[in-house]
Amino acid sequence: MRFDFPFVRNNEVGMLADGTKVIALIPARGGSKGVKRKNLRILNGYPLIWYSIKAALSSATIDQVWVSSEDREICDAAKKYGAMVLRRPDCLAEDSSSAADVVANFRDWLPQSLIEQNIMLVYLQPTSPLRCALHIDDALLAMERSNVRNLVSVVKCKASPFKAFKLNEDAMLEPLFGERLSNSNRQDLPECYYPNGAIYGFMVKDFDKIGGFPSDGAFPFIMTDRDSVDIDTEADLKTVEKLLEESND
Repeated sequence: MRFDFPFVRNNEVGMLADGTKVIALIPARGGSKGVKRKNLRILNGYPLIWYSIKAALSSATIDQVWVSSEDREICDAAKKYGAMVLRRPDCLAEDSSSAADVVANFRDWLPQSLIEQNIMLVYLQPTSPLRCALHIDDALLAMERSNVRNLVSVVKCKASPFKAFKLNEDAMLEPLFGERLSNSNRQDLPECYYPNGAIYGFMVKDFDKIGGFPSDGAFPFIMTDRDSVDIDTEADLKTVEKLLEESND
Protein backbone atom coordinates (compact mmCIF):
# COMPACT_ATOMS: atom_id res chain seq x y z
CA MET A 1 0.00 0.00 0.00
CA ARG A 2 1.24 3.48 -0.85
CA PHE A 3 0.49 6.69 1.01
CA ASP A 4 0.83 10.28 -0.19
CA PHE A 5 2.08 12.38 2.68
CA PRO A 6 3.44 15.91 3.11
CA PHE A 7 6.96 16.48 4.29
CA VAL A 8 7.08 17.26 7.98
CA ARG A 9 10.08 19.36 8.83
CA ASN A 10 11.71 18.83 12.19
CA ASN A 11 12.95 22.42 12.37
CA GLU A 12 13.19 25.63 10.38
CA VAL A 13 15.66 24.34 7.80
CA GLY A 14 14.72 20.77 6.98
CA MET A 15 16.31 20.56 3.55
CA LEU A 16 19.48 21.30 1.62
CA ALA A 17 20.06 24.79 0.22
CA ASP A 18 19.02 23.82 -3.31
CA GLY A 19 15.66 22.52 -2.11
CA THR A 20 16.57 18.84 -2.07
CA LYS A 21 14.33 17.12 0.46
CA VAL A 22 15.99 14.60 2.73
CA ILE A 23 14.55 11.44 4.29
CA ALA A 24 16.41 9.55 7.00
CA LEU A 25 15.97 5.78 7.05
CA ILE A 26 17.05 3.82 10.12
CA PRO A 27 17.12 0.02 9.63
CA ALA A 28 16.44 -1.87 12.84
CA ARG A 29 15.63 -5.56 12.76
CA GLY A 30 14.75 -7.55 15.84
CA GLY A 31 17.30 -10.33 15.45
CA SER A 32 21.06 -10.10 15.84
CA LYS A 33 23.83 -12.58 16.51
CA GLY A 34 26.56 -10.74 18.40
CA VAL A 35 24.24 -8.90 20.79
CA LYS A 36 20.72 -10.25 21.28
CA ARG A 37 17.92 -7.69 20.81
CA LYS A 38 20.70 -5.22 20.11
CA ASN A 39 18.59 -2.31 18.89
CA LEU A 40 16.62 -2.28 22.15
CA ARG A 41 19.56 -2.77 24.51
CA ILE A 42 19.74 -0.04 27.11
CA LEU A 43 22.79 2.17 26.71
CA ASN A 44 23.31 4.88 29.30
CA GLY A 45 19.60 4.98 30.04
CA TYR A 46 18.19 4.74 26.51
CA PRO A 47 17.71 1.94 23.96
CA LEU A 48 20.33 1.86 21.25
CA ILE A 49 17.91 2.90 18.51
CA TRP A 50 17.06 6.09 20.39
CA TYR A 51 20.47 7.59 19.62
CA SER A 52 20.00 7.45 15.84
CA ILE A 53 16.40 8.65 16.04
CA LYS A 54 17.46 11.57 18.21
CA ALA A 55 20.32 12.47 15.85
CA ALA A 56 18.04 12.43 12.81
CA LEU A 57 15.21 14.37 14.47
CA SER A 58 17.69 16.99 15.69
CA SER A 59 19.26 17.42 12.26
CA ALA A 60 18.74 20.72 10.48
CA THR A 61 18.89 19.07 7.06
CA ILE A 62 16.52 16.11 7.44
CA ASP A 63 12.82 16.40 6.59
CA GLN A 64 11.51 13.08 7.83
CA VAL A 65 12.76 10.25 10.00
CA TRP A 66 11.67 6.66 9.31
CA VAL A 67 12.51 3.37 10.97
CA SER A 68 12.24 0.15 8.97
CA SER A 69 11.68 -2.95 11.11
CA GLU A 70 9.81 -6.24 11.20
CA ASP A 71 9.78 -6.19 14.99
CA ARG A 72 6.69 -4.85 16.79
CA GLU A 73 8.57 -3.83 19.92
CA ILE A 74 11.12 -1.86 17.90
CA CYS A 75 8.32 -0.22 15.90
CA ASP A 76 6.57 0.81 19.12
CA ALA A 77 9.78 2.25 20.53
CA ALA A 78 10.49 4.15 17.30
CA LYS A 79 7.03 5.73 17.38
CA LYS A 80 7.46 6.59 21.04
CA TYR A 81 10.65 8.50 20.27
CA GLY A 82 9.15 10.43 17.36
CA ALA A 83 10.04 8.45 14.23
CA MET A 84 7.64 7.18 11.59
CA VAL A 85 7.61 3.46 10.98
CA LEU A 86 7.48 1.08 8.02
CA ARG A 87 6.87 -2.55 8.94
CA ARG A 88 9.00 -4.57 6.57
CA PRO A 89 8.46 -8.25 5.73
CA ASP A 90 10.16 -10.87 7.89
CA CYS A 91 12.02 -12.12 4.81
CA LEU A 92 13.89 -8.78 4.71
CA ALA A 93 15.05 -9.12 8.32
CA GLU A 94 17.21 -12.23 7.93
CA ASP A 95 20.98 -12.42 8.38
CA SER A 96 21.29 -12.63 4.61
CA SER A 97 19.17 -9.51 3.98
CA SER A 98 21.23 -6.65 2.59
CA ALA A 99 21.02 -2.92 3.20
CA ALA A 100 20.08 -2.51 -0.46
CA ASP A 101 17.14 -4.87 0.09
CA VAL A 102 15.91 -2.72 2.97
CA VAL A 103 16.23 0.49 0.95
CA ALA A 104 14.52 -1.07 -2.07
CA ASN A 105 11.59 -2.12 0.12
CA PHE A 106 11.28 1.43 1.48
CA ARG A 107 11.66 2.96 -1.97
CA ASP A 108 8.97 0.71 -3.45
CA TRP A 109 6.59 1.83 -0.73
CA LEU A 110 7.10 5.56 -1.44
CA PRO A 111 4.41 7.22 -3.56
CA GLN A 112 5.46 7.90 -7.15
CA SER A 113 4.72 11.59 -6.70
CA LEU A 114 7.43 11.70 -4.04
CA ILE A 115 9.96 9.68 -6.01
CA GLU A 116 9.64 12.14 -8.90
CA GLN A 117 10.81 14.93 -6.64
CA ASN A 118 14.45 15.64 -5.80
CA ILE A 119 14.72 13.21 -2.89
CA MET A 120 17.85 12.24 -0.99
CA LEU A 121 17.92 9.25 1.34
CA VAL A 122 20.20 9.28 4.38
CA TYR A 123 20.78 5.76 5.71
CA LEU A 124 21.65 5.74 9.41
CA GLN A 125 22.57 2.42 10.99
CA PRO A 126 21.51 2.32 14.65
CA THR A 127 24.75 0.57 15.59
CA SER A 128 26.54 3.96 15.36
CA PRO A 129 25.23 5.72 18.49
CA LEU A 130 28.08 8.25 18.66
CA ARG A 131 27.07 9.73 15.31
CA CYS A 132 25.05 12.83 16.18
CA ALA A 133 22.99 15.51 14.42
CA LEU A 134 26.08 17.68 13.96
CA HIS A 135 27.81 14.87 12.05
CA ILE A 136 24.78 14.47 9.78
CA ASP A 137 24.48 18.19 9.04
CA ASP A 138 28.22 18.70 8.55
CA ALA A 139 28.34 15.73 6.19
CA LEU A 140 25.37 16.78 4.06
CA LEU A 141 26.37 20.44 3.86
CA ALA A 142 29.99 19.57 3.00
CA MET A 143 28.71 17.20 0.33
CA GLU A 144 26.50 19.93 -1.10
CA ARG A 145 29.37 22.44 -1.17
CA SER A 146 31.42 19.86 -3.09
CA ASN A 147 28.66 19.70 -5.71
CA VAL A 148 28.17 15.94 -5.41
CA ARG A 149 25.05 14.02 -4.54
CA ASN A 150 26.23 11.03 -2.55
CA LEU A 151 28.38 10.55 0.51
CA VAL A 152 29.86 7.83 2.67
CA SER A 153 31.14 8.38 6.20
CA VAL A 154 34.56 6.83 6.65
CA VAL A 155 37.33 6.33 9.16
CA LYS A 156 41.02 6.19 8.36
CA CYS A 157 42.39 2.65 8.14
CA LYS A 158 44.83 1.81 10.89
CA ALA A 159 46.60 -0.75 8.69
CA SER A 160 47.08 -0.35 4.95
CA PRO A 161 45.08 -2.82 2.86
CA PHE A 162 47.88 -2.66 0.27
CA LYS A 163 50.01 -4.75 2.62
CA ALA A 164 47.30 -7.37 3.11
CA PHE A 165 47.47 -11.04 2.11
CA LYS A 166 44.92 -13.68 1.20
CA LEU A 167 45.23 -17.45 1.17
CA ASN A 168 45.56 -19.02 -2.25
CA GLU A 169 44.05 -22.36 -3.27
CA ASP A 170 46.96 -24.14 -1.56
CA ALA A 171 46.27 -22.21 1.66
CA MET A 172 49.51 -20.27 1.23
CA LEU A 173 49.91 -16.50 1.53
CA GLU A 174 49.40 -14.40 -1.57
CA PRO A 175 49.70 -10.58 -1.58
CA LEU A 176 46.29 -9.09 -2.16
CA PHE A 177 47.72 -6.31 -4.36
CA GLY A 178 51.03 -7.82 -5.45
CA GLU A 179 54.44 -8.05 -3.83
CA ARG A 180 55.57 -4.58 -4.91
CA LEU A 181 52.95 -2.96 -2.71
CA SER A 182 53.18 -5.49 0.13
CA ASN A 183 56.91 -4.75 0.34
CA SER A 184 56.51 -0.96 0.19
CA ASN A 185 57.14 1.31 3.15
CA ARG A 186 53.91 2.30 4.86
CA GLN A 187 54.59 6.02 4.33
CA ASP A 188 54.90 5.44 0.57
CA LEU A 189 51.42 3.95 0.30
CA PRO A 190 48.27 6.05 -0.17
CA GLU A 191 46.10 6.71 2.85
CA CYS A 192 43.02 4.50 2.85
CA TYR A 193 39.62 4.86 4.43
CA TYR A 194 36.99 2.35 5.44
CA PRO A 195 33.23 2.99 5.61
CA ASN A 196 32.23 3.16 9.28
CA GLY A 197 28.51 2.58 8.63
CA ALA A 198 27.40 5.78 10.36
CA ILE A 199 26.09 7.81 7.40
CA TYR A 200 25.27 7.00 3.79
CA GLY A 201 23.61 9.64 1.62
CA PHE A 202 22.40 9.27 -1.95
CA MET A 203 19.65 10.32 -4.32
CA VAL A 204 16.80 7.84 -4.67
CA LYS A 205 17.07 8.12 -8.46
CA ASP A 206 20.74 7.14 -8.33
CA PHE A 207 19.91 4.15 -6.15
CA ASP A 208 17.34 3.07 -8.75
CA LYS A 209 19.92 3.30 -11.55
CA ILE A 210 22.44 0.89 -10.01
CA GLY A 211 20.20 -1.08 -7.67
CA GLY A 212 22.38 -0.29 -4.67
CA PHE A 213 24.23 2.37 -2.71
CA PRO A 214 26.15 4.74 -5.03
CA SER A 215 29.69 5.05 -3.67
CA ASP A 216 32.05 5.65 -6.60
CA GLY A 217 32.97 9.34 -6.48
CA ALA A 218 31.10 9.84 -3.21
CA PHE A 219 31.99 12.63 -0.82
CA PRO A 220 34.11 11.18 2.02
CA PHE A 221 32.93 12.40 5.39
CA ILE A 222 35.86 11.50 7.63
CA MET A 223 35.03 10.68 11.24
CA THR A 224 37.23 9.98 14.24
CA ASP A 225 37.90 6.53 15.65
CA ARG A 226 35.83 7.47 18.70
CA ASP A 227 32.76 8.56 16.77
CA SER A 228 33.08 5.59 14.41
CA VAL A 229 32.57 2.88 17.04
CA ASP A 230 30.12 0.35 15.62
CA ILE A 231 28.28 -1.88 18.07
CA ASP A 232 28.62 -5.53 17.13
CA THR A 233 29.60 -7.16 20.43
CA GLU A 234 28.98 -6.84 24.15
CA ALA A 235 32.45 -5.31 24.44
CA ASP A 236 31.44 -2.59 21.95
CA LEU A 237 28.42 -1.77 24.12
CA LYS A 238 30.65 -1.35 27.18
CA THR A 239 33.08 0.82 25.20
CA VAL A 240 30.35 3.17 24.01
CA GLU A 241 28.72 3.33 27.43
CA LYS A 242 32.04 4.39 28.93
CA LEU A 243 32.52 7.05 26.23
CA LEU A 244 29.02 8.40 26.83
CA GLU A 245 29.61 8.56 30.57
CA GLU A 246 32.88 10.41 30.04
CA SER A 247 31.21 12.95 27.73
CA ASN A 248 28.60 13.65 30.42
CA ASP A 249 31.18 14.28 33.15
